[in-house]
Amino acid sequence: MQWSIASATCLFIATIPALQYIFNLIPIFGVAWINATYIFGFSLAILTGAAWEKTTPNQVGDYLFLSIGIASAISIGLQLHQFFRLDSIGPWILMSSGTRHYANMAQPNQLASLLLLGTLACWWGFWRKLIGPYTALLIAALFLFGTALTESRTAWLNVMLIVVASLIWHKLIPSKSFIYGILGLSIFFAVCVLNLTTINEALGGGLPVEYRSASNDPRWAAWVMFLKAAVHEPFFGFGWGQLGHAQFLMMDEKISFGGSFLQAHNLFIDLILWNGIPLGLGISIFLIWWFLSTAKNLTNLAQLMSFLFLMVLGVHSMLEYPLQYAYFLLPAGMIMGSLETSLNHKSIRISHKFPIIVVLILGICALPITIRDYFRVEDSFYGLRFEQKKIASDYPKTPPDVIALTQWRDYIIFARMEPTPNINPDRIAWMKNLVSTVPSAYGMYKLASFLAVNDSPLEASQWLRRLCQTSPSDQCEIIRNEWASQSEMNSKIGGIPWPNK
Repeated sequence: MQWSIASATCLFIATIPALQYIFNLIPIFGVAWINATYIFGFSLAILTGAAWEKTTPNQVGDYLFLSIGIASAISIGLQLHQFFRLDSIGPWILMSSGTRHYANMAQPNQLASLLLLGTLACWWGFWRKLIGPYTALLIAALFLFGTALTESRTAWLNVMLIVVASLIWHKLIPSKSFIYGILGLSIFFAVCVLNLTTINEALGGGLPVEYRSASNDPRWAAWVMFLKAAVHEPFFGFGWGQLGHAQFLMMDEKISFGGSFLQAHNLFIDLILWNGIPLGLGISIFLIWWFLSTAKNLTNLAQLMSFLFLMVLGVHSMLEYPLQYAYFLLPAGMIMGSLETSLNHKSIRISHKFPIIVVLILGICALPITIRDYFRVEDSFYGLRFEQKKIASDYPKTPPDVIALTQWRDYIIFARMEPTPNINPDRIAWMKNLVSTVPSAYGMYKLASFLAVNDSPLEASQWLRRLCQTSPSDQCEIIRNEWASQSEMNSKIGGIPWPNK
């Protein structure tokens, strides 16, 4: 059995959250589980892509690009439905406001990356002679129009890089008409972007387009804040899924900009925060080496398009966190695996079948356990929401019986607890870890109430301040009124004034 270096590296990384849980760097089992499972799934995707490419060359690309093309076509239809403000079609579509429409992807940059991958799918389909040149151009133009409607600056950068890459590797492109088509589509995209205001006035109801300045982007402040946080835990980091702890630490040092960031919006900074500076830098250097060595050895168009697929998601991951969504992470893994096979990357040969059997058994067990837990958590969460709004429902009013996703079971237990005095310090520590890992305005309010009635007024005030720093002003005001109401019934709560941000 051949194991690629990338898949073997990911298997090693998948053990890190488990070790962090064992050594109490991650205090909640479910957080370690979900992070390890995601990385493990990524490793399996790489193995699958590599084996598939070895058995049937280019078929990985055929099926993935077909799926992405279909998803992009459906998404552009939903986006245009939002753009024209048509009547709701119920649960089949999310409703958006403003000028940045995102179909059912819930975030404009997510849709932009999907549509750019859909544009590459048109290129792939034409090259594989599955669709004609004019069909490919028309569909690609439609996808690029949808990309422009997202107003995604990440997409602007990716389009420029695709054009540059096409010119650098022009010898891999079979005809000049390919390059002319790419250049023509990029010009069309630029025209759409520059005329978004006119397009909105003519078709979308006349809402003004607000071009955002990169210099005022909150990501800059987030990166500075998290890099300073990394210095506090330089050797082992904060643990996977623990960035809430890093943000709250910086808030206490007055190095926060407001808002809640549970990801650094940069993959390399995330890796450093999750794993510590030595290991985080090591993984980052490995990723850079992999991309550079892959780019250096491209020999045909299929490899180039697969590389561009990864480049789109790679650039996006430098500015946000698309790879924390399985619908991007797993296809990226399969493309990585197929590229490694196609380029004959060095691999590790394992003569025994036992390791792969263990890996497959773990994968077969992890997926159904996670799915089972998810549905149980979902039902219990809905039950909690209805209960808080005092609406009768048939949803369970008990914590979910879960095996793996313990963070959500614990959150539901905590949400139902009423503040009482004389709480065990270990129980208070459990609450703090839970709220730091799964932060919410309600959770911080509840924790502050517990701290207040257990004679920790300074900590209670600290969590109230954190609440308003990470929540919208209207939500802060609602909870402020609730705090005032509780103050009338409990003197210890009443003794803690509402803090200024």
